[in-house]
Order: sequence, then structure tokens, then C-alpha cells
Amino acid sequence: MANTKLDWRDVLVFGEMKSKHNRDTSKVSFINITGKMSILLCAQDGRHAAPSLRILGSHVTLMFFDRGGSLETDSINIHSDPELFLHILVGLTKASLSQLGFDESLLDNSGSRRVLIIWKGRAGKVVTIDKLLFISDIMHGRGMTVWGGLIASDSDLDGSDLDSGTTFLQTQRGVEVVIKDCWIDPLWKYTEGHILAALNDTGVEGVLTFIYETQVQAHDPTNPQILFNM
Repeated sequence: MANTKLDWRDVLVFGEMKSKHNRDTSKVSFINITGKMSILLCAQDGRHAAPSLRILGSHVTLMFFDRGGSLETDSINIHSDPELFLHILVGLTKASLSQLGFDESLLDNSGSRRVLIIWKGRAGKVVTIDKLLFISDIMHGRGMTVWGGLIASDSDLDGSDLDSGTTFLQTQRGVEVVIKDCWIDPLWKYTEGHILAALNDTGVEGVLTFIYETQVQAHDPTNPQILFNM
């Protein structure tokens, strides 16, 4: 589109195209698409993963990247299997944002601000994000992102299933908070939040005040009523 300014923050899906299909073009295209995917994930702080297309001559593969690496389908021939190729294109076009790797807990607010809804059971608060403090540009890592924000003034959600002494629900509105997002290792015995909470309970000085931690969830594409951990 003429006179339209677009950058990596606007990209949903992209592809890499080469005129020939051989070992050399396959290697070069993989390196190129991985480098661009690293830029994409660094530019979009609310995204955990992203798909892409690799087109080599008449051969097409669908790739899916996250911070742990990539997955790739077998190649299909556009000429001998055009219907499957169209299914892939339509699927990418019609996919929801969560299916394209975006974090559903980050929502647009009036088109200009974003809010992070943090919950526990049925309870939660809305954090208005006003700054990006850090985002990792490492392709193979924990994908750490850190935001700064405020507890919104009208953010309280139902907290009937929580203990009245929960630090999270006692956090006052308008308080500045820092939100850290990163991949977790299910093999670790203790999460970072668990360790911070223990340090706070024992009165260790110079440690951040821990409020709450949760694992990001998304709606199952086959059944929107089901949530699964990302």
C-alpha cells in the first residue's frame, strides 16, 4: 500500500521465497527465515511464537518458530497438490491471534494502550502497560520480556475464591508494578515467583516485592471453552 508505514510490529505471517529447490537454497533460506523470525519475536513483545512459509521453486513447507527452536512440515508441491497449498494459505489467513502465537492476556485498550489481565481462579486485576523495559533478542532462550505498568483504577475482578489475605488482591490501585514474562522449565522444583515469595516472607532486604505469578493460558482452537497452558 502506497504511503503506508509498516514495520516488523505489524507482521502476522511472512514467507521466504527462492526460485530453485536444492540443498544450497534450502540451507540459505532456513538461515534467512530464522534471522527474520528473531527480529519478529523481538519486535512483538506480546508474541510467544509465529508461523512462516518457505517456498523453494514449486515446493512449500510450513514452519513454526518459538524460543525453543522450530518445527517444519514435509514439503508439498504446489502444482501436484494445489488444494493442500490453498488449505495452508486459508488456514494462516483465518487463524486467530492466539493460534498465530500471540498472548491472549495482552489486550488492546481503545486501540492505543494494552492491558495485562492477571488472574487466579476467577479473581484478577488489570494492569495498564505503559512501557517496555526489556525484551530478549536471543532466538534460543527463555524469551524474557519485562513491562512497566499501573494497577488500573477499575481493575478488580471477582475474588470470592481467594483467601482474604492474598497479597495480590491487597495491591492498591494506581500502584506501579513490573511484569516479567518468560518460559518456565517444568522440571524446576521452584519457580522464580516461589523463590521471591520465600525471600519476602523471611524479610530479606533488597529483594523485589512479589505480588503474583501465573501461567499464560490460551483457548483450545477446537473448543473455545477449554483453556490450556502455553
